[in-house]
Amino acid sequence: MNQVIQYGPWTGGVDYSRPAVDLPPETLTSMSDTEILDSGAVTDRAGYDEHISTAITGTPSVTGCGKHRFSASASRVFAFAGTSFWEDHSGTWTDRGSAVTVTADKYWVTANAAGTLIGCNGNGVNAPIKWTAAAGNAAALDVDSRFTSAGTCVFWDNRAWFGNTAGGTGAEDKTFYSDSVDIETWGVNNFFLTDGPVTALMPLKTTLAIHNADGIWSVYPTGSSDTPYSRQHQSTFGAISARSITNDLLGNQLFIREDGVYEWNGSGEPQKLRGLDGDRFWNRVDLDNLAGACHAVTDAKKNFCLFFLPLATAAGGSQATVSNAIVWDFRNRRWMGPWTFAFGSSAYFNNLVHGGGYSDGDVYKTNTGTNDNGSVIDASFRTASTAPGGIAQKNRWILARHEFEKQDTSYEVRVQAVSTETIAKTDLVSVGDPSDALVTAFTIGVSSIRSAAIADSTTTTLLGYSNAMQLRYDNSQADEPFTIRKTVLVYQPVGIEEKPEMGIVV
Repeated sequence: MNQVIQYGPWTGGVDYSRPAVDLPPETLTSMSDTEILDSGAVTDRAGYDEHISTAITGTPSVTGCGKHRFSASASRVFAFAGTSFWEDHSGTWTDRGSAVTVTADKYWVTANAAGTLIGCNGNGVNAPIKWTAAAGNAAALDVDSRFTSAGTCVFWDNRAWFGNTAGGTGAEDKTFYSDSVDIETWGVNNFFLTDGPVTALMPLKTTLAIHNADGIWSVYPTGSSDTPYSRQHQSTFGAISARSITNDLLGNQLFIREDGVYEWNGSGEPQKLRGLDGDRFWNRVDLDNLAGACHAVTDAKKNFCLFFLPLATAAGGSQATVSNAIVWDFRNRRWMGPWTFAFGSSAYFNNLVHGGGYSDGDVYKTNTGTNDNGSVIDASFRTASTAPGGIAQKNRWILARHEFEKQDTSYEVRVQAVSTETIAKTDLVSVGDPSDALVTAFTIGVSSIRSAAIADSTTTTLLGYSNAMQLRYDNSQADEPFTIRKTVLVYQPVGIEEKPEMGIVV
């Protein structure tokens, strides 16, 4: 008697840490440039395009970007690129960095200090800057000579905070804070020390988290003017760099370390987000370049956290720059991706994640269109290889029924059926709608009537005998999106079958 196993909806996300045969049918074993919708259907991710069609002069690498709000009526997009600071002035990149020093290829951390943009780009690099008015130039931030450079900054509790400082009385393990409501007045004793170089500053709930590689310290307001803050040691490890940290919308802080991505709720030890370990993903991350290249950003509209990583093509490989982003869907608690985003910097504004390009002078907006600035999105995903009767049971595979969302035009998605004991079989599944709209394109005697935009399904045949079957879907053609809801595989159990062995049985 024929039986069925259903793959999808893929509510379990993707799991790179376990073999395909050990995964349940609702979990993917790999995916590339595809996204899992709330329904569990898999679709190719949206593309990205230039924020401004004309690149910054000289096409330098963009080492920081964002949108700064000066007031309720004035906001401007900005970028650090090459050796200057740039403003999007009415659709044109305009140089606003003549009064400050910007070293090329040094990444910036910025914060909105109650209407003034503040920023820094590394211990021992450039002086902190401020930007106070649209169409105005950036200038040096007065820090009362307490330090001359810093690795990270934030605005919290109406004060500017700079960590991993150098020059003056600064030190790697020292975090300075300004006077309240005055970001250019810095008391001589307004600082905290930690047990090592400060790597990141990030508010969480009612506290400020100070990170270094060996710990996280929470800073709390005391309500006393003499001692405005107290400090409490929370964890034995923290983020590895200033840009490797972000907050979700559920009260958690997420950050990158050499062995994976961690989640922290503000107390106790952070917990590792499982599913990325092993040669199929995390062992491909170039750890030598991870701290300098990685960065993280939260997509508040889609409820995703994106972690940009220098991901090599194989375990142990070399990759100096960011090549991909792995995506954490924090509301559904599942991984997606990776997505091919070669962005050296990132920011979230205008309800979109934006990224700064390498050596091209461009800031890109994501979730836009069906291609990457004119280039093809090569989208694919691979199902689990769940053995419906256990690994000892042999099955005769008969057919697969694929359910998909109809697309507006007629084209195909390639599906390959693979198992360890059968020859791979590849088919093309038509996911488009070849009919014509009644009003605009219908021809009597020629056209078929376009149906409503609902799910459809089609069948492909399967071949061979094995304990399990895996499917791989992909489309590498330009501007051909697809959405696969689920697949039902029909098989006939054969039973437990022993393979005869050559030789003498003793």
